[in-house]
Parts: sequence; C-alpha cells; structure tokens
Amino acid sequence: MMKIVKVLSVVVALHLIVLGFVFFKPPLNYFAVICLSTTMVWPAAFSFKRSPRTAIIAGSLLQLAIQQVAYHSWLSAQISAWWPLVQFLSLQYVVALRLSGPPDRGG
Repeated sequence: MMKIVKVLSVVVALHLIVLGFVFFKPPLNYFAVICLSTTMVWPAAFSFKRSPRTAIIAGSLLQLAIQQVAYHSWLSAQISAWWPLVQFLSLQYVVALRLSGPPDRGG
C-alpha cells in the first residue's frame, strides 16, 4: 500500500510541475535561482551523512527560504504565490524522494 501511495504522490507532483509551467512562465532569473539552488542544496544536505529525515527537513527549509526570496524578488508583482509555490514544492518533493531512497542497483 505504501508503494502505491509513493508512486501516486510522485505522479501528482510531476503533473503539478508541468501545470506550473502551463499557468505561468517564470522569468529566467527566477528559474535559474531555483535550478541552481536545487542542484546545490540537495547534494550538500545529503553529503553530511546524517539521517535522511534531517537532510530532507534542513534542505526543504533552506530551499523554501531561497524560493520565497526569489519569488518576492521577481514574481510577486506578476503572479500570486500559489502556482510558483506548488510547482516548487512538487519539484523539491521529487528530488528529495529520489535522493533519500536507496541507490540504483542496476548496471
């Protein structure tokens, strides 16, 4: 049952990421900050060899702070906070879920 819930949550998150692009087109500077922070924060969070739960909480809080600064800097005058936040949280969920799972065993 838990595997079904996890797969369903990833499918929903991926759809929300795509829908976020349908409902708003982020400016390049916002998009660049989000992409760079995602590629820098998550590897750093999981490199400390603490528990995955601690890494996910710390990474999520830092990512949320970065997203809010970027949103208020470049998007707040153009669009409400909901779609950028939902899209961002969906992306972070997919990345954190993948990084916190076991490594691939394939070759």
